[in-house]
Amino acid sequence: MKYKLFPLLYLLCIQFVWGQDSTYYNKNWQEVQASEAYYLKVSTDSADQVVIRSYYMNQQLRSREQFIEGRYRRAIGEFYYFHPNGKRSKTMAYQNGMREGSYREWYESGHLKERGNYLQDKLHGLQESYYENRQLKRSRTYRKGVPYDQIKSYYPSGHLTYKGIFSEKGIFKLEEVYTDEGEDLLPEGNGPWIQKNANGALWVEGFYKEGYKSGEWILYDTLSQVPFMKVVFDKGIPNHLAIMLDKEGKADYQVELEDFHDLGGIDLLLEIPPLPMNIEEVKTAIGYPEKARDLFIEGKVVARVLMGKDGRYSKHRIISQVHPMLVEGVEAQLPNLRFSRAVQGSQPIKFWVNIPFNFKLLEDKEWKRQKRKERKKKGS
Repeated sequence: MKYKLFPLLYLLCIQFVWGQDSTYYNKNWQEVQASEAYYLKVSTDSADQVVIRSYYMNQQLRSREQFIEGRYRRAIGEFYYFHPNGKRSKTMAYQNGMREGSYREWYESGHLKERGNYLQDKLHGLQESYYENRQLKRSRTYRKGVPYDQIKSYYPSGHLTYKGIFSEKGIFKLEEVYTDEGEDLLPEGNGPWIQKNANGALWVEGFYKEGYKSGEWILYDTLSQVPFMKVVFDKGIPNHLAIMLDKEGKADYQVELEDFHDLGGIDLLLEIPPLPMNIEEVKTAIGYPEKARDLFIEGKVVARVLMGKDGRYSKHRIISQVHPMLVEGVEAQLPNLRFSRAVQGSQPIKFWVNIPFNFKLLEDKEWKRQKRKERKKKGS
């Protein structure tokens, strides 16, 4: 019995120590009851500043963040983050709500994982990442968020993986690429390119010509191995419209990225591509507008939607339509769209999505039910 009471007594003590401003979260940072908590967050307010500290449930400090209050809450000063063992995991500096100055990340062992600099919330200058054995993993240089000059990547052994260079216009040219044993994978920069992740799952597939990406490049879901995004290159220059594919590998909708540029090398286009989170739910909510169904109106509505850095709806415009009745049903639900964040150059970015909504009576369940009723009446 005493063993069952101990966790409860521990949580009651935590609540007493941290007071009524404490908030509890699970591992996904969703607010929960104290008994289900993995993190604890405590806020300390002053006249114009808020300091937020979060803790692991073993009372180990997880993070310390500071904000200035006003019309908008803005990050300021040094932000600190820690691993459950108490060692540093990350430091980041802010000025007036924007990342400014150097940042560092560490492995749980204490070894350096990554370091770089920000200028007005954009990567600027040399960025380096390391393997846990302290071997340099990759080095590249940014100019206000855009990579330029030379980029080099290495195997954990220290052998060169690839190196390339960005032009002043941001076009990447692959110069050399090798296996860990030193075999040249693309002699003279020509040939097919296949990239797999650490578990051996296919990730990227494309073609290089004279060191430049050329033709179709396809990204795969590393779990299902189904292709989900396709981009066409012309001598290293990507088409700004990325084609998102459905489960059968067919074109589903298009994504256009603002400030779009190729990161080069193995990165292809995005460190984290945007993926729909509730598009099927939105289509279900739209359904088939009743008036349009009664008038036998069919067709396709294509909406061009701007999603914010947080993956939420920002604004839209209709770029293709057949009838206002169908458009009205679509526009009512577009603000409910949610996508995962698109990340490029370690920064979340805005992106455009071209989404088709198809209205076909033969595929509408309610219309089919009505037709079956009509046939039964005629038959009787």
